[in-house]
Amino acid sequence: ASLNDYYESLKKVLLENNTGYYGLISRYLYELDDNTLNEIIGDRKIIFAGFNAMTKTEENIIVRLIQNNKATILWDLDEYYFNDNKQEAGIFARDFFERNKNIKEIKQNFLGRKLIEETKTINIIGASGAVIQTNALQLELNKESTNDKSDEVIVLSDESLLIPVLNCIPKKFEKMQVTMGFPFSKTTLHQFLQHLFAFQNNIKKNEQGVYFWSLKRLLDSELIKLILTKEELKCLLKWKNECISKSTYYININDYKYFEEKHDIYNFLCTISTRWLNNEDCISSIKKILRIIYQKVKEQDNTYFILNQISIAGRIINKIDKLISKYEQIIQISDIETLYRQSSLEMSINLKGNHDGIQVMGLLETRNLDFKTVHILSVNEGILPQSKNANSLIPFDLRKFHGLPTYNNKQAVYAYHFYRL
Repeated sequence: ASLNDYYESLKKVLLENNTGYYGLISRYLYELDDNTLNEIIGDRKIIFAGFNAMTKTEENIIVRLIQNNKATILWDLDEYYFNDNKQEAGIFARDFFERNKNIKEIKQNFLGRKLIEETKTINIIGASGAVIQTNALQLELNKESTNDKSDEVIVLSDESLLIPVLNCIPKKFEKMQVTMGFPFSKTTLHQFLQHLFAFQNNIKKNEQGVYFWSLKRLLDSELIKLILTKEELKCLLKWKNECISKSTYYININDYKYFEEKHDIYNFLCTISTRWLNNEDCISSIKKILRIIYQKVKEQDNTYFILNQISIAGRIINKIDKLISKYEQIIQISDIETLYRQSSLEMSINLKGNHDGIQVMGLLETRNLDFKTVHILSVNEGILPQSKNANSLIPFDLRKFHGLPTYNNKQAVYAYHFYRL
């Protein structure tokens, strides 16, 4: 079967179930005739504000709605990149107006000259590595004396810098608003679960028991420091040091009787060290571990972040559990690990904050927003703009031949957001 056969089969199944992913929904609207499209809109009028890179289907729908007096479009452009054909930031807007010369929307009304004429102060600070970057940001923030922080933004081109940046913001910034999700794949709980899968793989290979150094790596993870009390950590450290001094290689469940008085540690170690024999063991064990972690952290202060991690991990495991019940014969424990890893890459944690404080966001979140003071981190090749690697089954040459987006388009998108900001 070809890729197109799979596409047509998927499309048929989704439409029969009255569902669809974003591309399919926009294509469905694209294929509707004008009368049906107008009936859907009714008496309403739509304003498309600040759009830049549109797909062919999106552009077609917007243009048809404008021509039928059901919509209007507002632009946020600057002459600096719009009038210069060498500037990739203006490529989408230039192509739009070239293709749609009959649209009466006057682009000049939204074509500013701020990049060329407006006075601005730009500081470029060279910093090697994430730690020095965040230190440089901290120094810049400490220099400022202005009280109004709502017009100030920290833009993270590399979203993995979120936690280091939040830790470096000076105490005088009492309020802050984080308008971006923190990737679940960067969290302590995700890293612990990754180690847990590797640990279980080692248990399968060793008939003599649990390999101590594999267990130690699991117990040295950051999550353990978050969920255990100081007294429990001290007891665990003492036990690990005793095992090291005795040159211990393998541990049996009986060896955990050392912690019988510390019921929480004993229960936790027995749960993670029980060998998974089948899918049911794997899923039930992970669910039990998540419940133990929840019980340990729910009484602590400032646990919003870790509780969110537990919630997301639970959703991923429940999703996999449903898949197993449907395809039990073909899913193995190794497949559960793969499914978990892939699902975790798609999840992020929303953070709470205050609307009137300093803003922290990714570059794409800055769309249509204006700030007086902007701090952009990681303005480095490979991050801004992103590298040329594309996660697609369709190679570059085929994408270019069929007019599909390539990495050039992606870099043009980031160029536009950078200049507009």
